[in-house]
Amino acid sequence: MIRFALSARTSTDDLQDPADSLRWQTDVAARLVAPHGEIVTTYHDIDKSRSLPWDRRPEASRILRDLKDMNRGWDALVIAEPQRAFSGTQFEGILFQFAHYGVGLWVPELGGAVDIDNDGHYMALSNYGTMSRAERNRTRLRVANAVRAHAQAGRWLGGRPPYGYLIADHGPHSNPSKAASGARLHQLAPDPVTAPVVQRIYDSYLAGAGYKQIATVLTNEGILSPSAHDRRRNSHRSGHAWAMSAVRSILANPRYLGYHVSGRTKKADILLDPDVPALGHVTQQQSQDRAEWVTASVQTYDAIVDEVTWHRVAALIAANSRSKAITPAKRRSHSGVRRAVPSRYPLAGLVVCDCCGKKLQGNLVRGHAFYRCKVSNDYPVAVNDHPRTLAVREDRLLPHVDAWLCDLFSADRIEATAAQIVEEDSQGHRQDPAITRARATLTECERKLSKHLDGLEAGIPADVIASRIAATQREKDAAQSVLATAPPAPRPLSLDEVVETLTALRDLPELLGRIEQADRAALYQALGLTVRYRRIGSTEEVQLTSTLRSVDLERVAENGDARNSQVPGLQGVDLERVGGGT
Repeated sequence: MIRFALSARTSTDDLQDPADSLRWQTDVAARLVAPHGEIVTTYHDIDKSRSLPWDRRPEASRILRDLKDMNRGWDALVIAEPQRAFSGTQFEGILFQFAHYGVGLWVPELGGAVDIDNDGHYMALSNYGTMSRAERNRTRLRVANAVRAHAQAGRWLGGRPPYGYLIADHGPHSNPSKAASGARLHQLAPDPVTAPVVQRIYDSYLAGAGYKQIATVLTNEGILSPSAHDRRRNSHRSGHAWAMSAVRSILANPRYLGYHVSGRTKKADILLDPDVPALGHVTQQQSQDRAEWVTASVQTYDAIVDEVTWHRVAALIAANSRSKAITPAKRRSHSGVRRAVPSRYPLAGLVVCDCCGKKLQGNLVRGHAFYRCKVSNDYPVAVNDHPRTLAVREDRLLPHVDAWLCDLFSADRIEATAAQIVEEDSQGHRQDPAITRARATLTECERKLSKHLDGLEAGIPADVIASRIAATQREKDAAQSVLATAPPAPRPLSLDEVVETLTALRDLPELLGRIEQADRAALYQALGLTVRYRRIGSTEEVQLTSTLRSVDLERVAENGDARNSQVPGLQGVDLERVGGGT
């Protein structure tokens, strides 16, 4: 009897329901493997492009990690549809990995397991990979052409409205079937609060004010910036002040003329590392030439700026840009390639600015390592008393970090630390948020179904309430699918086993005295260390937090030989102490 794992993938770009998609993929795979075994576990990637390599998809990468574990709990992997799993030649590396570990790979199109030495099997998977890539390209082309057509017709294409506009109802949908189901069209309408601000920005720029001056005046007058005005759509921004880039974007936006414009940017696939194409690509938005823009043939909503003003501003921006042009010799190239060697800074990515919440960046100045947080010049006003440049030397932080860790895991504090870990574990800090949401959804769906049944008994016509019951049932099925495929909850920790685990850290002071910089960085990462740093005037504050995870320590013996010590399985436990005046 073969134990199978199922690899499934659902793309939500075309509004597929993850629960329904997983259901039919499971059904296809189960019928294939029924004569030979059963599916015992499922790996389900949702809304991850097939163009991504497996090691960059969360669940697919988990398959590759579990593949190396002899106690993985399954003997073969079944894929319901190879077009969903592979794009291009991705299957080649996967096949050889599975063959190396002696694990079978099954697909319905071949009627069973893939034979790596069978040329016919290899050609079939190659064809499916080519079809998958072609399908993705055709979908992208169809969507792009549809967007161009809608833009030329002056239809609202969705998304975030430009600052100065609101999204208003524009009547029933033009498609009769959609209109019958209640769908409505939407269009832009001037916002009575922000539209005058847009007009003022254009007038100020024509009067000679620059981006910085306009942003400073608006901020000082208490006028909310675009991100602060619409927090729901801009929660990722601080919104504390007007940015010069926001002023520049408003002045360059042709949609204030009352015409929809599409195609100002396009998605482009950029190789993550040109020297290692197998790593795949990242999708970035790139600006297009004005000749590539698609402008509506008629004005479809009220303009905020008249054409004479807009074109005068555009000409002035172009003239100023030419006067400040950067020569190719001065232009720096940012390739975005991954770092080839590990960072030289042991606290890289772990020091957080307590003023703005950003991570401090490592810099080497005259042989000394610094961690810096620089306020972007895009904002003329700082946030929360943030200095223009905040910097702290590494050798001022490391002694406090190491002393805190040594004290935290010292022999006389191990039992207290262990008790805190057990207490937080018992409070459910290890519960997966997705599982919590699924259980809450399940309870709510049961309540809704009961209410709908009460309505039927009260005489409400069945055809009125049937659609609501069906929608609620779909929500319930989706929640049940999440709970059914979730890994079992971890066993609660006991005080004795935590004490035994932490005892492995008793030699931490010796380890920190001998460890290399790269190993020190790995140790801090494994301990889940976070350093929050704040400086106001001459006063400094450091807040240290450790979120214990599975820790691998490399300890150096007296003779220079390395031996491994593992501290397993302490997940999501926060230990915190605040110190001042470091």
